[in-house]
Amino acid sequence: MAVKKAKKAAPKKAVKKVAPKKAAPKKAAKKATKAAPKKAAPKKAAKKAVKKKASKEGAAPVRYNETKKKQILAFVKKVNQSQGKGGMAEAARQFGMQPLTIARWIKKYGF
Repeated sequence: MAVKKAKKAAPKKAVKKVAPKKAAPKKAAKKATKAAPKKAAPKKAAKKAVKKKASKEGAAPVRYNETKKKQILAFVKKVNQSQGKGGMAEAARQFGMQPLTIARWIKKYGF
C-alpha cells in the first residue's frame, strides 16, 4: 500500500491592520465652523417678517351686527337672482370676508 502524503494546509492570507482614524481633528474642525457666525440667518428672518405682514393671521375678528348681516344676505340674494349663482363668492369679495361665514349665515337665517 502506498502511503498517502498529507496535504499541506493553504497558507492564510495576511490581513493588514489599519489604524483607526483619529476623530479629534474632525471635532475641532466642527467646533470651528460652529463658532463662525451664520450670514444667511438674517435674510430668512427678513422674509418671515414680510410674510407675516402680508397674511391676515392674528387679525382681530370682526363682529357683524344683525343689520349688516341682513344687508350682506340681501346682496347675495340679489346676485343669485340676477346671475343664477355666485352671490356668496361675490359678497365675500365685496365685503372682504370668508365665503364660509356667509354660508353659515344662509344656513342659519335662510333667504
